[in-house]
Amino acid sequence: MAIPKRPLHAACSRRRSVLNKERNRLKKSSRMSSDIILSFMKLTKTAQRTRLTDEHLSSLIKVGTTQIAQPDSKILNSTLTLYGRSKNWSHPISRQGPSFYYQRVGYYGRIVTNNTIEFKASRGWLEKFKLRNGIKLRKFHGDSGSVNHDEKSITDFNETMSLKIEQYGLDNVYNADETGVFYKAIPSKSVCTKSRPGIKLSKDRFSLLLCANCSGSDKRRPVMIGRFKSPRCFKNFNIGKYVTYTHSNKAWMNREIFNKWLSDFDCELAKKKRKILLVIDQCPSHQIIVTLNSIEILFLPSRTSSLLQPMDQGIIKCFKAEFTNLKINDIIEKVEAGENCQNAINGITLKTAATLTFFAWNKVTPTTIKNCFRHAQWIKCETITINSESKN
Repeated sequence: MAIPKRPLHAACSRRRSVLNKERNRLKKSSRMSSDIILSFMKLTKTAQRTRLTDEHLSSLIKVGTTQIAQPDSKILNSTLTLYGRSKNWSHPISRQGPSFYYQRVGYYGRIVTNNTIEFKASRGWLEKFKLRNGIKLRKFHGDSGSVNHDEKSITDFNETMSLKIEQYGLDNVYNADETGVFYKAIPSKSVCTKSRPGIKLSKDRFSLLLCANCSGSDKRRPVMIGRFKSPRCFKNFNIGKYVTYTHSNKAWMNREIFNKWLSDFDCELAKKKRKILLVIDQCPSHQIIVTLNSIEILFLPSRTSSLLQPMDQGIIKCFKAEFTNLKINDIIEKVEAGENCQNAINGITLKTAATLTFFAWNKVTPTTIKNCFRHAQWIKCETITINSESKN
């Protein structure tokens, strides 16, 4: 014997039918004005949204002229102001944020005197409110939120750079910056038919110093900083052909390594009888303790490297993208040859990383470097065009 199916949402259907009958009765009555009918239609939608009980519906229908409460303009303005302040302050608001905003707009809705429905800031209302105003949960990227937005210092630096570029030319203005590279880390996402368990990410890291000029014609050999003086994988391997390797206790740049690199760069320029301008940030390891004859040092304003430094405008990002692409291709080739995937990942050594660094840095094109310098507002499109025409 087939069991009859129970109708879904019986209570909701009953309320809807009661409301529809009353609405039709009001339409036929000549004594009801259009405003009352419109108010009742709003009441119908509100009752369906707030799930009013039958008692509440019957009491509201008898009145016929019930007012539908709307959120106060002060409530909406205060909520938008909070979202705006959190955006301007880069203040993180998590998914638990709605409970904070419920306190701002009043969470509990109820039937009050004069048969008026009080505004209820439910979760659905909050989600639609965020949708109407384009408010989304976003992830913070980079450190541009901590930039020093002192317009005077930024304007003064841009004017100084314009004068320096006219003095030195695009080929003799350089920028250098360090970055960390987790050379055994693999992407956290992959293309697959079903969910797969993740693996513990390796934290093996080395630091890298990258330097290039405005025109992209001279990309200095990368300086790799590891933890060990002479890793075992470098045996019978000419590391100097690919990168300049050095070491420190925590594989970070320090004052001694940076000044050694500056001194060697200065001697090379002296032999070529060149003078250049090197722009760097105010990192503690960038303290100059050597005498330089061919290099003029210019420091970026405090806390503006993510805004004014070309390396942070896309050069380092482009290099890391090429590095990861080459690394993944190397892993895939080993897996296709029959090697286990985890063994292929663990088999990446500093020797492999140095080789990948060399080829990835060569893949960063001069056009990319020029665009990053232009995006940092050091140079303009007209400057690049005039300089290229003069060479031709």
